[in-house]
Amino acid sequence: MRPERPFADAAPPAALAALGLAALTWLDRLPAATDYVVPRRPGWALYSLALAAARGPAGRLIPAVVLLLLAAAFFLVARELWRALDWGLNRDRLKSASVAPALLAGAGGLVWAARFAAATWFDLLLNVWFAPGAADLREPILAALGVGWLVFFLSAALLALGRWAAGRGGTEVRRSVGCAAAFLIPALGLHVWAAVRCDAGARSLAQAAGIPREPAGRETVLVLTAPQGRADFEVYDAATGIAGTADLSEPSLRRLEGWLAGRPLSVWRSQARRLLWEGYARRQDVGRLRGSLWAAERGGDPLAWLVLAQHLAAAPPDALAAGLLDSLADERRWRIGGLGAGLLAQDYAHLGLARPAAAWSARAAAALGAAPGLFAPPRIEGALRPGAIRGSLRGLRRARVALYARRGLQEPYSLGPDRLVASAWADGSGRFRFSGLFAGDYYLALSVPAAELPARREDIAVRGHRGDIRLSAQKPSAEVAFDVSGALSP
Repeated sequence: MRPERPFADAAPPAALAALGLAALTWLDRLPAATDYVVPRRPGWALYSLALAAARGPAGRLIPAVVLLLLAAAFFLVARELWRALDWGLNRDRLKSASVAPALLAGAGGLVWAARFAAATWFDLLLNVWFAPGAADLREPILAALGVGWLVFFLSAALLALGRWAAGRGGTEVRRSVGCAAAFLIPALGLHVWAAVRCDAGARSLAQAAGIPREPAGRETVLVLTAPQGRADFEVYDAATGIAGTADLSEPSLRRLEGWLAGRPLSVWRSQARRLLWEGYARRQDVGRLRGSLWAAERGGDPLAWLVLAQHLAAAPPDALAAGLLDSLADERRWRIGGLGAGLLAQDYAHLGLARPAAAWSARAAAALGAAPGLFAPPRIEGALRPGAIRGSLRGLRRARVALYARRGLQEPYSLGPDRLVASAWADGSGRFRFSGLFAGDYYLALSVPAAELPARREDIAVRGHRGDIRLSAQKPSAEVAFDVSGALSP
């Protein structure tokens, strides 16, 4: 008979499972693209090695090694459990009407409790304490410690239960219960804290924030285009939100803003931020879009950095845009790769800041390995004098006019935040104005309540506009006037 070792047999599977699951979550949470930016945190050397390994020739072997570690942990637990049952096992006892069901129920309960504890731990780890791509060394360390603790006491509880089934006495039952309590009680405490402070009990962001899951209304967007140089328009009838996820109308956005401000540790925080960006972009609210992106960027969100950098490439050159760009270029908080350096160079050139544009352009060329002369530095722009577009709109009682930048004649007419320059409500006379603009091509988009316009494109007429608007040093301003109405009767 093998001597009893209450906890020694639980240590090997706990160590293997901790390595396997920590590696699995770590690899899944590696920065998506270090060519842009990665938050500057301690332990980056380990992350860079992991990235090199995952994207190198051995990258396909890493998941297989992780699965082998997890399979080995499962095998060790199953083997020791079988040994516990087989040591002096009275098979008639195991076949009795009370022992076998108790063994199965106990093992099932332990596995359910372990699953609950693991789900609670990883929900907090991945959705509250660390953002995707955060490159924080504490994340895999905490993952390994949590999994090691859980599997250690789960294995010990299962082995004690097996020894009880083999006839080792009621002491093994108490030991099994004690081992289960060692991971279940902390998990219950974390779950209660997460439900109260982190909205872990909510089934959706809409439920947590108290907003409708379905869009509250619809809005029509008219994009004034110029295909083949001829004035035309496109019509988009869109819901004010994402069906089944969240309403993004103005009341819901304000409620979501307030909820987010008061919930710094919510498990829905990342989704809430991204939905706010979506809502602001749909409502063409430049100020709130920038503010939300900047707040997330200050918190170390790489996606916010990227979206804000792309947005600033179309922003009117002013002191606010320059300040936001300096925040993006802060290398005390960000490790900036070649493509990120190229974005910064374009943004600084767009704002008319030649010296930082040249410095970041050189950094991008060196990081990307471009041969001398093959990496074209961005063209220095800056604001025109006066750099303005004035317009008048007739035929609509209330409309929001948004201005978008178009970087080339082949570029599609996008309504994303990377091309949004500014927006304004037309006044009572239908007039609007944009100023402080740079040289280039622009197009307009009109947003109106869905009831303001006919449902079919064929029933809408837009007259008087000329499609794209071009500003240049020779012609730094433009005046536009157009009329939107139902189709004229023949």
